[in-house]
Amino acid sequence: MKRMLKALILMISALLIVLGSSLYLIYNDRFYLKECKKLSTDCNESLDVLKYLENKGTLGNNFNIREISHMNDVKKLIEFITISFLVLSAILISVSLPFLLDKFKIKIYLGDYFFYAGIFSFSVILLFSVLSYFKFDLVFNLFHGLLFKSGTWIFSENDLLIKLFPIQFFIDTFFAIITISIFTSVFLMVAGIVIKRFK
Repeated sequence: MKRMLKALILMISALLIVLGSSLYLIYNDRFYLKECKKLSTDCNESLDVLKYLENKGTLGNNFNIREISHMNDVKKLIEFITISFLVLSAILISVSLPFLLDKFKIKIYLGDYFFYAGIFSFSVILLFSVLSYFKFDLVFNLFHGLLFKSGTWIFSENDLLIKLFPIQFFIDTFFAIITISIFTSVFLMVAGIVIKRFK
C-alpha cells in the first residue's frame, strides 16, 4: 500500500510541476512582451489576449467569430488547468498526511520526497522534451486534437491569432515550460539531498 501511495505521490508531483510551470507562463506578461518583440508581432494585441485570459478585458474587434470561439475554449482550458492544479495539490497533501504526521520520520520523508520527486519529474520531463524536440508538430497537433473540437483550432495565415501567435511562439512557450519544470525538479533534488544530510 505504501508503495502505491509513494508512486501516486511521485506522479502527482510531476504533474504539479508541469501544470504550475504552465500557469506561471500563461499569466506572465513579461514573457508575452519578450515573445512579441522577438517575433515582431503586435505587443498591444498580445497583451489584450492575456488580459482576456485573465478575465480583465475583452478581445478586440479585429478577431473573427472563429477566433473568439477558440479563445473562449482556451480560457476554459486554462480554468480547467487551474482547478486541476488545486485539486492535485489537495490530493498530494491528503496522501502525504500519514507520513507528515509522524514527527519522528518527517525529515526522512521530506528528504526522500523532494529527492525522488525531483528525480522522477526530471526524468519524465526530460524524456518528453527530447521526444518533442524531434516531433514537435506531432505533439502540437496531438495536444490540440485531444483538447479542442476538430477543426476549431485550425486557422489561416491571415487570421489575427496566427499573426500574433505563430508556431514559433508555441515552440518557445513549450520549451520555456520544460526549462522551468526541469529547474524545479533539480531544485527538489538538491533540497532533498540537503534535508537528508541534516536529518
